[in-house]
Amino acid sequence: MGGFVRWPFNKAFKYFFGISGGALNPGLASQLGKEWAATEGIFFQRIDGFPILNVVFAPDRPFYGRSFVMKILFMCVANSARSQLAEGLAKEFFKDAEVESAGSKPGTINPLAVAVMKEIQIDISSQFSKSCDDLEPSFLNDLDYIVTLCAEEVCPILVSKAHKLHWPIKDPAGFDSESLEYRMEKFREARDILKGKLANFSKEVGC
Repeated sequence: MGGFVRWPFNKAFKYFFGISGGALNPGLASQLGKEWAATEGIFFQRIDGFPILNVVFAPDRPFYGRSFVMKILFMCVANSARSQLAEGLAKEFFKDAEVESAGSKPGTINPLAVAVMKEIQIDISSQFSKSCDDLEPSFLNDLDYIVTLCAEEVCPILVSKAHKLHWPIKDPAGFDSESLEYRMEKFREARDILKGKLANFSKEVGC
């Protein structure tokens, strides 16, 4: 009896061809995926806007019973503001992906980050600051993307074969002497910048 798994399109390209589907023009990648899938008896479709390869395997195939999802890590220094915002937003953009955040010197999640995300109906109150050492090795070893968010600071470095992206965003937590409303506005600015970057990123990877 065979098995059935769903494969995110980008991960399937990377696994079979050694290249990310997102490294290609999204339209071309989709067409190649459809043509390849047709020859292999694998079905390409979109589920809630997310590109998926539905794969039917025989039990003796080496992939049988395995599940593959896109894995994204956001990094800054304290893992208290920018990377927490990014994690919460990315989980909304990529509901079938594994998304984490971490910092080189983790502190505690900034309550203003929680507050501005609540304004757009995203709850990140259960997220917490952590270092890469706190993440599962299985997640780190199979990362697809590492996104660093530092602007004026020295960004954390993680040795990985994952695609590296750098989105420099000024730390919204660096305005402690200002009024609460001013600080909230800085967090909103960071949130909205990240939202825009994630929207573009989702198009680039074909999601």
